[in-house]
Amino acid sequence: MRLSMFYSTLLLTGVNLLLRLVATSFQVYISGRIGATGVGLLQLVLSVAMLAETAGDCRGADCGDVPVRRGAWAEAPWHDSQDPIQLYDLQRDLWRSG
Repeated sequence: MRLSMFYSTLLLTGVNLLLRLVATSFQVYISGRIGATGVGLLQLVLSVAMLAETAGDCRGADCGDVPVRRGAWAEAPWHDSQDPIQLYDLQRDLWRSG
């Protein structure tokens, strides 16, 4: 078991170093093809795209920092309630029970 863990750690380290080498090589290649200005624009566009993707992934209460379990949410007596106080209390209770 201990030896297996050593080899797994060694393999993980090797793959990490290999991927860093590939990423650096790709960055040099892209920089050579489109220049420093193009790389800056690419990073700007990708960061805005990631922000839009993150905002698009949000679905109501699932986006908050309090996890909501769908099963418990559906079983709640005030499931269809629009009262924010009751919804907050439900999320708080689910967080504490979990």
